[in-house]
Amino acid sequence: MHGRPMPVVMISSLTEQGSEATFRAMELGAVDFVAKPKLGIREGMQAYAEEICYKIKAASLARNLAKYLSPQVWESIFSGRKSARLETQRKKLTVFFSDIRGFTSLSETSSPEHVVQLLNRYFSAQTEIIFSHGGTLDKFIGDAIMAFWGAPIPRSNHAALACTAALSCQKFLDELQDRWTNSGQPIFHTRIGIHTGDMIVGNIGSPQRMNYTIVGDNV
Repeated sequence: MHGRPMPVVMISSLTEQGSEATFRAMELGAVDFVAKPKLGIREGMQAYAEEICYKIKAASLARNLAKYLSPQVWESIFSGRKSARLETQRKKLTVFFSDIRGFTSLSETSSPEHVVQLLNRYFSAQTEIIFSHGGTLDKFIGDAIMAFWGAPIPRSNHAALACTAALSCQKFLDELQDRWTNSGQPIFHTRIGIHTGDMIVGNIGSPQRMNYTIVGDNV
């Protein structure tokens, strides 16, 4: 073949590796050298299967961890936009608190199992409403829910979103009370408080255990 010779871009080897092999490859004009493991068909299939299993386990672990974090916080950490270290910032946000009125009396007149079942059903529905309105669930405090809007994803209408979520929460509870009344179960009422102002938001705690939360006079 006549004309200019084709440049060598990469050299790979099944048997050689190390700096000496890399140096010889560069002398031949390569810009990179890769040592490949020598695998038979069986070994190659096994390595591929192990890689698939690892990815499945990693995906399952990520889904389980997501249950302990708000979707926005989880996505920010796993995407690399936020790091898991102690850091905060001052932002104008809207905080949301709700609790069950008369929860102590309800707990005293019901079995612990029934109370937990009731709370799980109530929390599940309220959490879904908060998430659907773009809120960040901070924590459950006994029978109370703490959430906020405007971080980690900025939202200019965070106050309106919090108010809309509160109305949806109350509407759902009204429907739940009707079902409880028809089935002869005791009902309860909730109280909701919303406030907008400057707050400190971020990872607070210790390097070993931290929470993405908000603090300040306006909380």
